[in-house]
Amino acid sequence: HDADGRTVWQVGGQLAEEGVSMTPEALIARGITELRGILPGVDFADVEWATYRVDRAEPAVDGRRRPEDVVADAHGPVIVAWPTKLALAPRLADQLIDLLPPARAEAGEFDWPHRPAVARPPWEDDVTWYPAAPSAGPACT
Repeated sequence: HDADGRTVWQVGGQLAEEGVSMTPEALIARGITELRGILPGVDFADVEWATYRVDRAEPAVDGRRRPEDVVADAHGPVIVAWPTKLALAPRLADQLIDLLPPARAEAGEFDWPHRPAVARPPWEDDVTWYPAAPSAGPACT
């Protein structure tokens, strides 16, 4: 992602799952260690780091478990879609295509009365950016 002319990477997955219980400094140190391990040729000397919390929003599943797959349900003219993981977005797109009605010849039939605003990325708002080596222990040296 681009923020003010700079590249921003988002790291999720297991690191994000386990990072919920960590301080930002500890999570950043862990992230630096993991990224250096899987990308040994990348120079992280001038990289800035930040964390932000995201609360999950997922559909209800029997037994209050997390969904195992994407969810796409048609409710009249509205389709509710949950990718559950960004990596599954292409799979969700395939399911959405199957749920869409046949193409309509008349333009504007599905225009919404108000277009919602697009939210700003979280790193453009209230996050603290740490320099390349935050004081989070030996993993950042």
